[in-house]
Amino acid sequence: SMPSTVLRFLLLPVLFVSSAELHPVVLVPGFTSSALEIKLKDRNYTIPGADLCPRTADWSRLWLSGWQLTAGLICFLDNIGLRLVKTPLGPCSASKEGVEIRPVDFGSVSGVDYLGRWQEGAPYKLFAQMVEALGSMGYTPGENLGAATYDWRMAGDACWHAGYFAKLKGLIEAMVKKNGRPVNLICHSMGCVISHQFLVQSESGWKSRNVRKLIAMGAPWAGAAQTLWGFITGPTMSLIPFPLSQAIANHASQTWPVLLFLFPTGRFFWGDRVLVSNKATGKNYTASDIDVLLRNLPGRDFRFWGPYWRHISTHAAPLTPPQVPVVNIYITDVPTPESAEYNDPDFTGRFTLTSGPGDGTVSQRSMEGPPTEWARNSTFPVKQIPLSLKGVDHVGMVLDPLVIGSVVSSVA
Repeated sequence: SMPSTVLRFLLLPVLFVSSAELHPVVLVPGFTSSALEIKLKDRNYTIPGADLCPRTADWSRLWLSGWQLTAGLICFLDNIGLRLVKTPLGPCSASKEGVEIRPVDFGSVSGVDYLGRWQEGAPYKLFAQMVEALGSMGYTPGENLGAATYDWRMAGDACWHAGYFAKLKGLIEAMVKKNGRPVNLICHSMGCVISHQFLVQSESGWKSRNVRKLIAMGAPWAGAAQTLWGFITGPTMSLIPFPLSQAIANHASQTWPVLLFLFPTGRFFWGDRVLVSNKATGKNYTASDIDVLLRNLPGRDFRFWGPYWRHISTHAAPLTPPQVPVVNIYITDVPTPESAEYNDPDFTGRFTLTSGPGDGTVSQRSMEGPPTEWARNSTFPVKQIPLSLKGVDHVGMVLDPLVIGSVVSSVA
């Protein structure tokens, strides 16, 4: 198990930092990377075959749990959908009637180390090795190491953002108060976009007192083109077997604002590059045409998705510097889909992907471009760490010794 010999070697220079000198760490995980739990009260199911599903039940693990993804799959699919509710902030998403879902242990690393304790195999191990490596430096969960877990279905929703930013701010302030030093924010994937938006809307005096630096892994700062065909045909969930992820994608995830949250933003980075095209209709869509694409998709209700996209595209700010020091760790040697060509007018059936450099999920241009601009337009340092790891990809990077070594040396 890690830390392996390689990692021990990488850690040598930092093992001599006394724990009194450590800056506290807050982890912000990515899409599907926070464990979730569920509580039911007088639940009425709308899906056929749900006769055996529990109607009332106390808190139990929802993501990931062996029962939920096997015998309880029908209940799971019906319970993780969202509905739209009217609020003073505009249309917002909420869990279904009779369903409460929350992240496991907000603030604690137990919601991000292993996703499902029922099978601690490779696919379900998340930040366990990162936590172990930080532990060998003198970090103690609950004291100077925590995680800001969240319900990732709702990222991109106005009400969700307001609530999560307040919780993240509270966790950072509590860590600073307890340790007397500003925090290192360590993020992966979508967690970095959320952290960036949080920092952009935070007051600069607050940031200089509370945030030492942002250490990012595989950050889709300007979005990921793959999320477009993920929205059209259902997202890939690399943590679970394909047939299951297809079932979840096709049924429940049709209502998640997170599906739009990582759409490519910032014409600056994507230019007039065609991201989605349709051979039958002859139409091409660039990063500037996403609302047109959303309107043209059959079977998708623009009245439902339109308000989400307006909120997300208004708040996306890939060009705005976060005004804290940034360490940007990313992979460049895995072919990464950058555009999709569909053959059928209604976007069903097969499509062809064209790839470019990146980490298999996020394009190099999205990971590297924004921090390059921040460095030009801000006095805060940006350290770029591009890596070629011979096939280690976007999801696997959080377990990779070289990535963990880069994170650990940035923390010290």
